[in-house]
Amino acid sequence: MSKKIWLGLCLSLISVSASADWSVQRLRGDAKLARGKVAGDAKTGEKIQRGDRLITAEGGAIALIDGESEIHLAAKSELRVKALAGGEDGRFDLFSGEARVRFKKPDGPEDFPYTVGVGSVIASVRGTEFFVSHSKTEQRVATLEGLVRVTSAGSASELWD
Repeated sequence: MSKKIWLGLCLSLISVSASADWSVQRLRGDAKLARGKVAGDAKTGEKIQRGDRLITAEGGAIALIDGESEIHLAAKSELRVKALAGGEDGRFDLFSGEARVRFKKPDGPEDFPYTVGVGSVIASVRGTEFFVSHSKTEQRVATLEGLVRVTSAGSASELWD
């Protein structure tokens, strides 16, 4: 194998693993991690995987981190990890409750935004901090810093601070 191909392969592997290293940073109260059909108490330092569900009860909270990106899940909330990497596969879905989200600004134009689904609303982000909430009657997206593209039922809007 030539040195150029080997270096390219190594850089690709580093890029993929660096964008998908989410873990539990902090916990408060009753916070669960469900993987498949097995649910248990979330643990600080635990790695997050595709398909995981994070669930907080009254008084509970979970903070996830991946480098400079963070998701803070509030009490009485449920978040599913659809995929961890950036791009079309970088997706989290908030089924109920509230979350504050901050995604690192991408390194280059080829980097894709993460998306956060909130009911029928999808927030696509590129280096921003925003708040999402989901209840039985409404879904909300509020930009705290940066730019968020929000789509719902064929329409799109951009929100900025």
